[in-house]
Amino acid sequence: MSRRAVAAAGLLLCATGLVTGCSTTAHSVSADYRFQAGGTKGLAVYSTRLEDHCGAGITTTMLSVEGIAAQRRVRDQFIVSNAFIKRDFEDPPGYFFVQELAAGDYRVSQLEVYSSRGGGTAQLDRHFTLAPGAVHYLGEFYVTRPDCSRYRFEVNDEWARDQALLFERVGSLRGAAVVSHVERLREVGVPHAQ
Repeated sequence: MSRRAVAAAGLLLCATGLVTGCSTTAHSVSADYRFQAGGTKGLAVYSTRLEDHCGAGITTTMLSVEGIAAQRRVRDQFIVSNAFIKRDFEDPPGYFFVQELAAGDYRVSQLEVYSSRGGGTAQLDRHFTLAPGAVHYLGEFYVTRPDCSRYRFEVNDEWARDQALLFERVGSLRGAAVVSHVERLREVGVPHAQ
């Protein structure tokens, strides 16, 4: 790869990192978060981790999420790795999120990797439904990159760890009922619970 191509890839990664880094703060809820009476939002609680064996380089990895909420198509991204955001976990690195989303049916549709060492996409088909006024645990989205061209995606149940982080960061939710979607998200292509 030429120096010019490497420089262009580096600029693209920095721009992507800044955009997704800035957008993450919009997904965070405050420590005193409260659901609005009669509101149309739910909370998605999840963690993400990336085990990357591709080699040195800057990598931004995201999961594309799309859905239907209030009869409108919505799109969002869950961050798996971003050099511009402080990590919550190490070995492998990862993040913890409590994100407010409109109530509706969602699908984790794609894994996107932008890297100075080679990127790509992988199609996914994992579904979950958010109800208004409820806390939903989606699990830990664990991405393994064994080399620069392959990806493995799994959903793990790390509720013991994530529950402690949830109540530490959003104390107002202590004692709230939590709906787990881990088992459903482990299944490929199941749009609605049976």
